[in-house]
Amino acid sequence: MKSVVGSISIFGALLIGLFACTPLQTQGPPAAQAAVSVNITPHPENPGSAIPADFLGLAFDAPTLADGNKYFDTGNGQMVNLLQNLGQGVLCFGANGLDYTSWSRSPFQFFQGNHTVLSPGDLDRMFAFASKTGWKVILGLNLGSNNPQQAADEAEYAYRVGAGSILAFEIGNEPDLYYRNGLRKSAYSYNDYSSEFDTYFNEIRGRVPNAPVAGPVTTGKLSWFTSFVKEKGSNIIMSTNHYYPLDAGTGVRPGDLLYASVENLLSQRVRNFSSNLIQGFAGVARDANIPLRFDETNTSYPGKDGVGDVFGSALWAADYLFQLADNGVSGANFFGGFTCRGFNPVCHEKGLIFTSGQYRAQALYYGMLFFHNAARGRIVPVEYGTSANISIHAVLDTDGALRLSIINKETSQDLNAAVSGGSYTGASAQRLSAPSIHSNTGITFAGSSVKADGTWTPGPDETIIRDGSVFRVSVPAASAVLVTFK
Repeated sequence: MKSVVGSISIFGALLIGLFACTPLQTQGPPAAQAAVSVNITPHPENPGSAIPADFLGLAFDAPTLADGNKYFDTGNGQMVNLLQNLGQGVLCFGANGLDYTSWSRSPFQFFQGNHTVLSPGDLDRMFAFASKTGWKVILGLNLGSNNPQQAADEAEYAYRVGAGSILAFEIGNEPDLYYRNGLRKSAYSYNDYSSEFDTYFNEIRGRVPNAPVAGPVTTGKLSWFTSFVKEKGSNIIMSTNHYYPLDAGTGVRPGDLLYASVENLLSQRVRNFSSNLIQGFAGVARDANIPLRFDETNTSYPGKDGVGDVFGSALWAADYLFQLADNGVSGANFFGGFTCRGFNPVCHEKGLIFTSGQYRAQALYYGMLFFHNAARGRIVPVEYGTSANISIHAVLDTDGALRLSIINKETSQDLNAAVSGGSYTGASAQRLSAPSIHSNTGITFAGSSVKADGTWTPGPDETIIRDGSVFRVSVPAASAVLVTFK
């Protein structure tokens, strides 16, 4: 986990505090401005690359797998439903807790010093859950303790019981920060890490010859990422990086480029900053012909109330996921825990004594849900011109359906869009909306909220009538619409 302030540097990362489940006050919308009009021309005749079916993912601290945490259990029907709403996906277990998590085949060893200890039962439970949901798994292995034999033993067991679900193993978490978080000496360098990675890799492959490995699990340090991909490219099946656009640390002030606020999250300047960083990492991976996954990401680090848990984060997530896909990134995992504040896509409201509590979708989840329904097929170029803060993306499905996503991040200005209809004769719309960008309740997609049991059923589509050569679509301020043309 980290907060990026440049493509090759980062601000300090702090541990996320515990959050309570308290609704936020909903702020009223700003004064309305005159609607802006825009002409949109998608080009389905020139489709580009396909968006992977497993693009979406969630990331968690490794200790959440430990016995007693029943988050990833086949009996947790709410979590199963919440994941299945998003189609295929990827669970990633790593984050800061990884390098303080050990492994033992003994079912009775729960702690080693300050380390949580995972046992075979923990992996059995998680892989059964993954199999039931249809999601793949990226499993992190502790590098911080510098015990390659233990990591290889965990990999061997995991591969034996969960080979069908394993997408990749990762070695360590954000090793480019080891020099300052106490896991290594201050002089720790990329060359030191490279040597340790090789030792781990050889130990793991000695026990599991076909083990799929990903890396370098960096946190925005492009120099490390570039060196690793060039040197280890033949040994990895995927490159990985972590990224948080905003910094919620105590040293960042309002007005700073990366200050954590929902208004800044939705701003064009932050989007441009993110684009530059994404393009840097994607370019390195593309040149090496290696897939790239942002397998830990979110709105800000650390998580902040009023930013990652309100509707503005859903609009940001929908656009950000397309931004990654447009640059050739193969997937993204939103990091979170289970408290009902901060930036967690899914949270757990603990129940009273003898009750299990309730899992529910938070704001960011709705951005993922929108993307899942919008991003089926190949990316299509779109022409439009406006100075308004909007983003437009198009995807061509295998059945010929064109899905156009219009995300209006203006908070007080509606959008009137005229979309060139081409050969399409009919269109329908599904809307992502909430009372305001500051809302953490009342969020709907396609007229429906996620139900208490974790399921989601869309309401009736809105019919869009063709008007001559165009389809006219209104997009209210601070909302998004998915238009499907057939």
